[in-house]
Amino acid sequence: MEQVLDLFLKEAEASDAQSLLEFFKDVATESDFTTLSSEGLGMTKQELEMYAKKQAQTDNQLCLLLYLGEDLVGVLNIVADQNKALRHIGDLFIVIRKAYWNKGLGRLLLEEGIAWAEGYQPPSEVRTSVSKFEMNGLSISIKR
Repeated sequence: MEQVLDLFLKEAEASDAQSLLEFFKDVATESDFTTLSSEGLGMTKQELEMYAKKQAQTDNQLCLLLYLGEDLVGVLNIVADQNKALRHIGDLFIVIRKAYWNKGLGRLLLEEGIAWAEGYQPPSEVRTSVSKFEMNGLSISIKR
């Protein structure tokens, strides 16, 4: 039987700080392949709110959140220097909840990040287009 995932992508905002803190605390213990400590990000909610605001105000940084219903299941974060000579170089971080590994969600976030880096505008909550595709035996719908 085909499993259908109804996913939603949005750019992170300051109001997402609490859910991000909880998400990173959870995923920090799901794998040995992360540099996160068992406490998660090691930031306070206020620090993360300020970080999200600052990041949203720059044109060479992006934080995308991937939701399945109300549950945050993945994050893509791209940070870059503001120095004019280095602002085209970015660091990429992707994390997916372990329960959703091997379903193509990391690949999906990576493709969104690449498209954004090539000049694509990041998805926002108000967009209503839906992309449907199949990956690893799943039928995936993405609302933008």
